[in-house]
Amino acid sequence: MQEVSECSADSLHKREKEEFLRLLAQTGDSLSPEEEKVLDCFLTTDGHISPDYLVEKIGDSTLEPEQVEKALEKLCRYGIAQKVQLNGAGTWFEHLHLGSEHDHLLCMSCGKITEFKDPFFKKQGEKVANSYRFKPLHYKMTILGLCPRCRRDKATAMPLSMSAAGEKVRIVRLAGGCQIEQRLRSLGINVGDTIEIINNKGPVIVNAKGSRIALGLGLAHKVMVAPIE
Repeated sequence: MQEVSECSADSLHKREKEEFLRLLAQTGDSLSPEEEKVLDCFLTTDGHISPDYLVEKIGDSTLEPEQVEKALEKLCRYGIAQKVQLNGAGTWFEHLHLGSEHDHLLCMSCGKITEFKDPFFKKQGEKVANSYRFKPLHYKMTILGLCPRCRRDKATAMPLSMSAAGEKVRIVRLAGGCQIEQRLRSLGINVGDTIEIINNKGPVIVNAKGSRIALGLGLAHKVMVAPIE
């Protein structure tokens, strides 16, 4: 079965390259040697791809991520690739297979991306658009959350600094001695409270009872929390 799958993929990649070169010829455009390297590597790489990853995979020390991104932008212009903005942390690219539609599940803890198809979401999106007399032309949805592995890893108490943005947790313990506990309580961090992580890059920003509280990473590491199902 695996051999059949690989042959099918090779055939698809070959066909896409031939079609892309035909489109370039029709428009009078061309590929530089560097762009062709990017094209060949992209076509044989599945999943969600960053320019940095392709630079590493191609293994050409003369290629810069900016060059690779420009080459990928050209693939997007000709309908071979498409951009995917998932979590605001950079641009990803994926194959644009004609007639294939899917949405994404993005784990906010480990960054794992899972594709899924469900016609219900598209119908609901069209329903909302129609209610505003809006004509939908393109639809992409990303659901942010935690993958099964990260949920298992977070099943027991862990430091607040390890929580993911958007996650709701319950404070189960304050560590670090009386002075640290007193400082945390004065900020509004109390055992038994439920808080929501707004941002965990740099200072940890949480929503505690409707107020934003900023904690340095060292202090956030002293707050032990458990996930809320």
